[in-house]
Amino acid sequence: HADRQTLRLNDTAVEIDVVEFERALQQAERAPERTQRKRLLEQAAALYRGDLLPGCYADWAIIEQERLRARYLNGLAQWAQLQEQAGEWEGALET
Repeated sequence: HADRQTLRLNDTAVEIDVVEFERALQQAERAPERTQRKRLLEQAAALYRGDLLPGCYADWAIIEQERLRARYLNGLAQWAQLQEQAGEWEGALET
């Protein structure tokens, strides 16, 4: 979508890994069952492939990199905790 001052990606026309990552984390937060939360956190972890826009040092990019990295690490901790609660010791240690 574009006008004279802005250009915006139509996120309904393409898949965006950051959007999918955030969606999986949000769904995990609301998931009523432990197995569903585990699956969604695993999915989110698989979508995270490192810092957003590596090599971009604009202030806004650094803030987003740090925010997404923190969300990723928090998701990993939750996933490992769920694995531990299920007695999946090796998986928890790997996570």
